Amino acid sequence: MRQERAGLDALGEVWNTGEDPSEPIPEAAAPPREQQLLAAARDAVVEEGLEATTVRAVAARAGVSTGVVHYYFENKDQILLKALRQAHDEASRRRDAIMAEPASSAEKLAGLIALAVPTHGAERDEFILWLEYFRVAMRGRLPGADLPMATRFRQYFFDVIEEGARSGEFRPTRDVNVIAEQLIGLLDGLGQVAVLDRHWMSYERMAYLVYDFVESTLRPQRP
Repeated sequence: MRQERAGLDALGEVWNTGEDPSEPIPEAAAPPREQQLLAAARDAVVEEGLEATTVRAVAARAGVSTGVVHYYFENKDQILLKALRQAHDEASRRRDAIMAEPASSAEKLAGLIALAVPTHGAERDEFILWLEYFRVAMRGRLPGADLPMATRFRQYFFDVIEEGARSGEFRPTRDVNVIAEQLIGLLDGLGQVAVLDRHWMSYERMAYLVYDFVESTLRPQRP
């Protein structure tokens, strides 16, 4: 573990965005009732799982009657999908903020990776909700409902890697689309193991392995 920590520190100059990506981005206005119910539903699904989440439990968390919950959600699948979309949108606002910064491609990519390591906050909620969604989708429910969200998430990585390669900041060892695909697969796979709290895959270990992959395949130029 000391070696991994040292490796992360050594990459700090290139992979430090200078900001804490976990800091919340302020909302323009207070969320409407549906957003409040979604927050309660999201907490229930993340903490208890979809199967254990009931309309009564969501109502109790939100401090409303079950009839109010039924007005906004037809069933559990709809609760899950809307909660996933809410968490995804929150995380995407942070990703959009990173992409809009006048920073290097390496700094932007580092920020995206930091948000993809599901340690806490909206990013962790989103990751767990994705796992719940996959369980539902594998049983033929909500087919294709994830495609806009999945496509949006993927595009961030394709765009920043292509940007860095085009500018000469990255010196890719293979096709940039292949690297982007492999990086996303690495984030998804390692993230699942880390969320399961396996002793061999801490979040620090996950970050180290991902940054090591990026270093070896994109070979970012040092400032």
